[in-house]
Amino acid sequence: MEYVRNLINRLLRLQNLIIEREAELKKELEEEEGSVGCLVIWREEDGKKEEVYLQLAGMRAEIIDPQPFRHKIEMSVDTFLDILGGEMTLGEAWARGLIDVDGEQATIHAMRWSKWFERLRKRIMR
Repeated sequence: MEYVRNLINRLLRLQNLIIEREAELKKELEEEEGSVGCLVIWREEDGKKEEVYLQLAGMRAEIIDPQPFRHKIEMSVDTFLDILGGEMTLGEAWARGLIDVDGEQATIHAMRWSKWFERLRKRIMR
């Protein structure tokens, strides 16, 4: 499922457009500098997983090699695409039990990921 990593890489190219317009996001990113998170996307057909490790560095998320992380979010590829496509928000997916969030301050990080996905989705849909 290398395509998941490629898709996330392409999405990360849009982050400057999001950060420049969001003062609240800048503050959150500064607080989380150096933080590592793991996004796990899996296929329902065979359960195959793609783990993508992201680290905040210089107010930008970047894909890094696997290492210990503070929090992890898991979802199916269908849920991931539905969130990006605007079919549902990450918060709605969480409420429906379609994603698992685990780790240090998991609820706070889930809310932050939810905001990030929503901002990203708005940029994609423009």
